[in-house]
Amino acid sequence: MATKRIMLEGVKTLRKIVVVLVLFVLAGWAVYDTLSNQVASPVEDGTQHESEIVEGIEVGNQASDFALRTLDGKEVRLSDLRGKRVM
Repeated sequence: MATKRIMLEGVKTLRKIVVVLVLFVLAGWAVYDTLSNQVASPVEDGTQHESEIVEGIEVGNQASDFALRTLDGKEVRLSDLRGKRVM
């Protein structure tokens, strides 16, 4: 009986630790996400002109603009989504 009570207390303590760890991870992720969004790209703050942007498939190059149709038949262009999060 006493060992069962001790085990239940241990499980409750472990659950509290896991919850606290998850909260710390979520808070850390929120801070990282907020700080990483505040860094402006050269195009957004006007230091790089549109003519200087290199398109291509290498890291740091801008993606070529293209258009696709949604299931509803609407056309969506990549340039329409600039500055928005896309998955």
